[in-house]
Amino acid sequence: MIKLLDGTEWEKEEIVKRMDDDSFYYGYLGEAALSSSSIKSLVDSPVKYKHYLTKDNSNIPALREGRLFHAMLLEYQKLPDKYAFVDASSRNTNKYKDVKAENPTKEVMLEKELRSMSYLIKCIESNYEASELLRDGIAEVATVGEIFDFPFRGKADYVKQGHLIDVKTTSSIDSWLSAARYKWHYNVQAWLYMQLFSIQKFTFLVIDKSSGEIGIYQCSEESLVEAEEKVKIACDNYSKYFYNKTDNVNEYVRKGFI
Repeated sequence: MIKLLDGTEWEKEEIVKRMDDDSFYYGYLGEAALSSSSIKSLVDSPVKYKHYLTKDNSNIPALREGRLFHAMLLEYQKLPDKYAFVDASSRNTNKYKDVKAENPTKEVMLEKELRSMSYLIKCIESNYEASELLRDGIAEVATVGEIFDFPFRGKADYVKQGHLIDVKTTSSIDSWLSAARYKWHYNVQAWLYMQLFSIQKFTFLVIDKSSGEIGIYQCSEESLVEAEEKVKIACDNYSKYFYNKTDNVNEYVRKGFI
């Protein structure tokens, strides 16, 4: 049994069974369980996490394109059910708005965005090492578990033979390693998923959206130890400011020296 943040208790198998439903995974579990995304905000500050809870990032261009890329690479068979495409110059055109109105349950993307993502797919498919990472495994595998006495949800991009692979797109592969660890806290995602899936190997498959250049990266032991400490800090922040509410989030301030 797993106790969620809203106090309800579930059998793990029942939660996992329902996690294929995006409205359940991102909707209900988005509030009833922690995740690598929420932890990344909590690491920085409880104020940032409070903002994370209410901010809708779904229409940010980079995230929009990232979702399309993942769908094309990992779940191509589901593309017709999830997406509609229109040959329009922008989302402000009547042509785009008409297609959007005709497809209320689908995400509508521009044909030029489809072409850009198709180019990235070809880059990965033509690269032996990258394509081999995404062979003989299972895409979009969800699970739930408890870490430091809190419920966590996770959905791995690709799982194969004791190996987790997470696919990322980037606007600059040159600066990705530094930003991944210190800005985006991707080492936190790696550590959390390794705990949730009980798997000891985690690889980031990264592709530059401009050049198509590919990077294959793993976390060092030092980075994973750092990630565990980040998760502890984040869980402590959640406990103090949101779960037990012993501290007032509006009174939080960052402090330090420059």
